[in-house]
Amino acid sequence: MNFRLRDNTWLYTTLRFGLGPEIFYVPVGVVAKDSLYGKAYGYYNHKPKKEWKTILLSDNDIINLVNLKLMSEHYGYPPEKIIKMRSGGREFDSINNEIRKEKEK
Repeated sequence: MNFRLRDNTWLYTTLRFGLGPEIFYVPVGVVAKDSLYGKAYGYYNHKPKKEWKTILLSDNDIINLVNLKLMSEHYGYPPEKIIKMRSGGREFDSINNEIRKEKEK
């Protein structure tokens, strides 16, 4: 079944498959509160890890975290740099292309 075609949120879809918001977490140093990641990391930082399953992430939070996790783990690239680029207004395809080209050198 395609839960997303039924206008379900990414969080609902995640929970429906027995997963929780903890799967989206990427360890980082400091995240500015006013960045695109500030709200999500605020939730993670203000709850004990055992309570992360209660975090309510928006679709935008999940999209940003999934792309952050994918690029930082795939390329072995510092997530802080990706957060900085993304918070500076860059789109993920542009960031991905830059990182890929940098890694190819």
